[in-house]
Amino acid sequence: MWGVPSLIGSLTAVLLLGIPERSAAQLTTRTTVSIAEGELVHGDAASVTATVTGDSRPAGFVRFRVDDRQLGPLVALDDGVARAATRPLTAGRHRIEAQFVPQGASAASTGATEIDVARAPTATALRVAPASPVTGELISVDAAVTSSTPPFGAPTGVVSAAVDGAPPVALPVAPDGVARGVIRLAAGTHSAVLIYEGDAHYARSAGTGTVVVGKAGTVVTLSAAPDPAFVDEEVTFTVAIASLAPSAWWPSGLLTGAVDGIPVPGSAQITGQGESADFLATFEGPGTHVATAHFTGDAHYLPADASVRVTVRERSVAPSPRTARGVALRVTPKRDRRAPYTFAVRGTVAKGAGCRGKVTVNARRNGRRVARRTANVTRACTFATTFTSARRGALSVTAAFAGADARAVTVRAG
Repeated sequence: MWGVPSLIGSLTAVLLLGIPERSAAQLTTRTTVSIAEGELVHGDAASVTATVTGDSRPAGFVRFRVDDRQLGPLVALDDGVARAATRPLTAGRHRIEAQFVPQGASAASTGATEIDVARAPTATALRVAPASPVTGELISVDAAVTSSTPPFGAPTGVVSAAVDGAPPVALPVAPDGVARGVIRLAAGTHSAVLIYEGDAHYARSAGTGTVVVGKAGTVVTLSAAPDPAFVDEEVTFTVAIASLAPSAWWPSGLLTGAVDGIPVPGSAQITGQGESADFLATFEGPGTHVATAHFTGDAHYLPADASVRVTVRERSVAPSPRTARGVALRVTPKRDRRAPYTFAVRGTVAKGAGCRGKVTVNARRNGRRVARRTANVTRACTFATTFTSARRGALSVTAAFAGADARAVTVRAG
């Protein structure tokens, strides 16, 4: 019986020796995340620091995550600290997380923080082309929206542009950050106010500037009919005024005339509608006479001058029927820019063989007739009619009376 207890004791000893000793508990750690001081704006990268503390000196790596996306490879812990820089951040709130991956007996831990990234500041500047525009010229008025932060996508949205206090016009911002518009202005200094409304990433900004517009050049055209004329025959001088390119507006101002240096009484006010003006003269003796026209211009247009010579002859020989019935023709306006294109035709016939009958007026484009009108000749040997063209282009206008034709007059539609 003595041997049995001895066997049991031996088995107990063996069982106790076969149970491994429990490993020591892992050491607790704590991870905190901090961001470098200073305001962050759209496009900035954040400098992130992870600090790991514990019961002993932790060793291992830190995995950084921004908005649940890993930021590059693991960063080795150096004296309990790991540092990293984020990718450029968009405006808004972001979560920055640091996960401690231990080596040795330290336990893993995670820390996180949130940061707010502001919209990037912008600047809005006026750009004008050409640099020295004139009245009626098409002007490019652009608003360039730029940001002082490193590029991270261009600003989007609209710029509200107002000139001289007029209601603002919304100009879309193109992919290159420029909002483009065009305008025509009269001579003077004009103020422009530009307001960029901002978007999700870029802040609102405003800019101002001036547009200095000079006077537009002009050209005066002076014609005489009939030419040549006879002594004591009434001569009609027609004056037309137009602006020089690049202006696209009709000039306004005052027209005056003179014949042989003697001013014509009165003047004609040109209102910018493309109108022309006439003045009349008769000559008591034969020879060459000079008529002049002066356009005074105004605050928006430069002055201009023109002259024409008229040959006056004696009635020493009875005129032939064709000469007696010569036709003088004028057409206004010289150019009609607005459809339907309407022109007024006026003229005179020579008095030599009486003033009776009809004048036939034809308008042709490239040799093809586009309008035909007849007009009765008055007792004063004058006639008048109108015609309309539906299409743009140069028109050649002629008038025929009793076998005599007037010299063609060219006008433009459009």
